[in-house]
Amino acid sequence: ETAFVAPRTNLEERVAAIWARTLRLERVGVHDDFFEIGGHSLLAVRLIDAMEREFGVEIPLVSFFQEGVTVAGLAAVVKNAADGPASGGVIFGVHTLGTSPVIFAVYPDPSSMLTLRHFTNPLGSDHRIVGLLPDRNGRRFDRSRGVEDLALPMLEAIRRVQPSGPYRIVGYSFGGLLAYELASRLRECGDDVAWLGVLDAAVPGAARGRRRLPRLWRAVRQRDRGPREALRLVDDVVRREFRASLVRLHVRPIQMRDWDWRGAGKLAQKYRCRPNDAPLDVFATEDTDPEKTSALGWDTGHRGPLRVHPVPG
Repeated sequence: ETAFVAPRTNLEERVAAIWARTLRLERVGVHDDFFEIGGHSLLAVRLIDAMEREFGVEIPLVSFFQEGVTVAGLAAVVKNAADGPASGGVIFGVHTLGTSPVIFAVYPDPSSMLTLRHFTNPLGSDHRIVGLLPDRNGRRFDRSRGVEDLALPMLEAIRRVQPSGPYRIVGYSFGGLLAYELASRLRECGDDVAWLGVLDAAVPGAARGRRRLPRLWRAVRQRDRGPREALRLVDDVVRREFRASLVRLHVRPIQMRDWDWRGAGKLAQKYRCRPNDAPLDVFATEDTDPEKTSALGWDTGHRGPLRVHPVPG
């Protein structure tokens, strides 16, 4: 247990007040660790947004992967934010300690990358985890580009960290398509890809005809979801669609951490996977849309070993 230390400056007081509101606590000490006093990835997204609105600066995502995320630490980040440029589109070196082989984790956006903590902590400090993000044109994906274009700077980042194989790559959602493209490019160059994983990422075309409201209705009808969870799902979808409509009408500017799912969807639709022979593990949630195949479409063209892992969720 850490002894309580009250905020010592006005900046720390403002940061601590945001933490207390986000975590619904009466008080927060400057040395309390965010993830040890009730914080998690979803709350971290809210905290980042609240701090960026309060102070008008971008909070680097890598701040939440350091040992001990504290009020004092984030206050220092806010204070020094004006002295350096904002974090770039490709982030690597999230967790690079240890001597074990590197695992490159591709995520579609900064908010979802916060869940990388759930993988780095159980693996321990012996593993090297490197997080990669696709580049965006400002706050949006460039519709004129493709998955192949987004993979190029990631490939360069991978080479800087690990010049030669064997490579281990995993991707989540839209990041799964990027991970597959990276593996295909590496194999075309003659590099060894020892392992490739995709988390809830479907081959383009394998989930055609999805509609958000029927999908929401199926989720609400599940017996293990109570009324409160059902209302939360409805509220989340309605709010997201309403914000997206305001952005399209140019009434509301898209926020730095907003997920441009429409842009990602357009890029995914025109992507044509180039099959490779790397060992592929597909992790799919059990409540996946029935339109998708059990392997999310990866069994139709992948040339290497393939395993499918249904995951509760």
